[in-house]
Formats: sequence, structure tokens, C-alpha cells
Amino acid sequence: MMRWFIFVFMFIALSACAQSRKISRQSYSDLVIAEDTLWSGSILIDGQVEVLHNAKLTIAPGTDIAFSYRDENRDGLGDGTLIVKGELVAVGSKQQPIRFRSAKENPQPGDWLEIAVDFSKEVHLRYCEIRDSAYTLHAHFTNGLVEDCHIHHNIDGCRIGQATMVLQHNLVEHNTGKGINFRNSRVKVLNNLIRNNTAGIFLFENDQPFEISANNILDNQYQLRLGDFYVADVDLHGNWWGTADEVAIRKGIYDRQVDPEIGVVTIDPSPTPVNNAGPR
Repeated sequence: MMRWFIFVFMFIALSACAQSRKISRQSYSDLVIAEDTLWSGSILIDGQVEVLHNAKLTIAPGTDIAFSYRDENRDGLGDGTLIVKGELVAVGSKQQPIRFRSAKENPQPGDWLEIAVDFSKEVHLRYCEIRDSAYTLHAHFTNGLVEDCHIHHNIDGCRIGQATMVLQHNLVEHNTGKGINFRNSRVKVLNNLIRNNTAGIFLFENDQPFEISANNILDNQYQLRLGDFYVADVDLHGNWWGTADEVAIRKGIYDRQVDPEIGVVTIDPSPTPVNNAGPR
């Protein structure tokens, strides 16, 4: 009888543990966050989550955020979006990164849409892995810091417009479109490793001062590309372009040498790879 009781007790305990594991993921569909909120553990977003103006979303180290694939407008891109009108602080650690990813077993770029940030007072992403999205961080009229992140296998690694942003010590790779993409923004792009994207850095158009320095930019189809309406000249210094041969470097620059109606990119390259580029 005692053995039977122990067996039944263990069976119930194991079943409870299994049930606990099954319900441990928090799932949100078309949620509005109106007050300061902390996320941790495993999160599933099916649709959109919106953080309102006076709210702050803090994401704890080690949190896994997966987006269900839903394409209701049939544009070929997933609809899953984290919309931030308030504040977003997602600071992981080297040992416990925060992950934003597709929930599909075989993920593809564009499975979810973006982290859309407009008029936010603060966006801080550190030690985040962001993959499988269409546009990753899509920010306007926002102050932000993105550092020590791994941004890969998206369509675009970011889209920044009319914002003030620092992108430093990130690994940006294997994005099918643009690695770093901005227009009319005060942006500092420092100490990043940018490789194996279609365009490493894409400057759509700009009338604001920016700095692109101390990066390793290599093995992209175009290391740097000016947009069709970018008529200003660009002066860059201190980046490593995968080689010290300036003639070879120029082949990876899309500027007036390719399109006579856009600006000229002047490079003053680093003679050797930048030692501290990429996540720390």
C-alpha cells in the first residue's frame, strides 16, 4: 500500500510539473500596456502589443520573446509588432541575452514585422538577439541606444528616421536587405561589426550630422550605399573595409561613381581591422 501511495504521489507531482511547463509561456494578443510593466521568462506575441506614452516596458535578462506568424493583409510579411510610444528598456547580459524571434520552427526573415518606436523618451537595447523580422527596430522621433546586440537574419537590420540614435558594439549580419539604414537622423555608428548583408550601411537621405567610425564593414554586397536621392557628399574615417586596398574598397561603395546624380563618399580607412568592433 505504501509503495502504491508513493507511486501515485510521484505521478501527480510529475503531471503537475509537466502542466506547469506547458503554461509557463505568457501569451499576448493585441495587448495595450498602459502602466509600467516588467516582462520575464517566455513571451508569445500573437498580433500587436502597444506600450502607451506614459508607460515603460522593462524586459529582464534571459527573456525569450517569440512572435507568431500572422499575415492578415497578405503582404508576405508577418504582422507581429511591438509598438512603443512610451519607453522600452531591454537590457540583457552576455550570459543571459534577451531574444526577439519568430515562433516558427523554420524561421525566415519577415516572419514578424518590427519593434516600432515613435516619439519615445527612451529606448535602450543591450545584449539582445533580434532575428527573423522585417525591419527590426523601426524608430522615428526617438532617442535611443542599441549596443552589444546580435542583429541577424532579418530583412533590414533597422530603419531609423528623424531620430537620435547611438548604435555601438553590435554584430549586424546576414540581413537580406540593409544592415543599418537611416535618414534625416543624428546617428552615431561606432565599433560595430557589419558583415554579409546586401547593403552594410544604407544612407537614404540626410540633413543631420552623423558619425560612422571605428567599424569593421566587410563581405556585404555593398559595404555602403547612398540612396537615389542622397545628393550630399559623405566623409568617413577610421573604418576597416575588409582590405587596405582603397581601389578594392571603392568597388563596395555605391555613390557617384555608379550614379552620377548622387553624392561622393570619401573614405579614410583604417589600415587594419578595428580590434574592439562587435559585442563586448
